[in-house]
Amino acid sequence: MGNRIGAEVAATRNDSEIETQAARQAHYIKWSELHDIADPCGDKPGYERIVAIYIKYVMLGYNYTNKADVCSATARGYADSVNTLFDLRGYKLPANFSDPNNTVNILIANLKKEEDVA
Repeated sequence: MGNRIGAEVAATRNDSEIETQAARQAHYIKWSELHDIADPCGDKPGYERIVAIYIKYVMLGYNYTNKADVCSATARGYADSVNTLFDLRGYKLPANFSDPNNTVNILIANLKKEEDVA
């Protein structure tokens, strides 16, 4: 019986994570449409900048839940969700968290610093 309970809890958590990721991806696609970006994913270098602008919007409260203050982990979750869209199409990931010069990474790292100071 314990294994069944564990499996049910794990399945529910996974479903919730999938729904959250899908909602964030849909939000990015809609944001792209609202800003006249014909294709929300691509292989051109400018997509890193587009995603960085999107993540800044998320940080400022223009996110799926319209939450005014998001933490760095939430911002990273949005970036990870967008990365998945790019990955599924075989494009370079716009948010590279191992690159200290990546614009998205810098924005999220700066937010993390603000959290640590507070």
